[in-house]
Amino acid sequence: MSPPDRQSNLPHCRLNNGCPVAPLNRMTVDAHLGLVSVCKVDANFLRALVCFNNVKLPDEEAVQQDNSATSAMRVKRSFDCLLSNEDTSPFRVKLRMAGPASVVNWMLQGRTGEIHQVVLAQMEKIGEWSVLWQVPVDAAAKDTVVNYFHQLATAELAVDEPLTFEPKWTPVKRLHFVRDNMPEEVMLFRSRARRCINSAHSD
Repeated sequence: MSPPDRQSNLPHCRLNNGCPVAPLNRMTVDAHLGLVSVCKVDANFLRALVCFNNVKLPDEEAVQQDNSATSAMRVKRSFDCLLSNEDTSPFRVKLRMAGPASVVNWMLQGRTGEIHQVVLAQMEKIGEWSVLWQVPVDAAAKDTVVNYFHQLATAELAVDEPLTFEPKWTPVKRLHFVRDNMPEEVMLFRSRARRCINSAHSD
């Protein structure tokens, strides 16, 4: 990675199919469109860092049999969002996952304090999310991982003037649009890089 003073500021694109890292307490939800928004970024899905808390949900809410599939169940647990900075108490959400026991076992067996990185989609009820993917995080690495995710969220959500693509634009038109909006320093860097590559090939 280049030193901080050598990094280039690339234009950010506002995409509805992105998956930003975001604090769950800053999300605005449009349930009708299936979109979530934070700052100036819209998305269908988002990444979050959560940990199990000690809130016990009613049995009929926590585990349900999924009648649409054999040997499948729906499991719901209460979690704290580690990226949502609350002064007095943690920001708590309910996460749900459906599937066979092998898929939802991590949620069934999860203990208070266990940390997971998750990809979420908004449910019909505000404050509840569906888990699409998860991976556990080593407890010993909590501070490092939380700090890293905070940096990711800051970088991904710091969009001053996002580029907006029209739905009918072709990939080529989108590429040209991005290039046209690149800062001059980036274009000069691309030009120098191409000359170096061409010179290497000619030698």
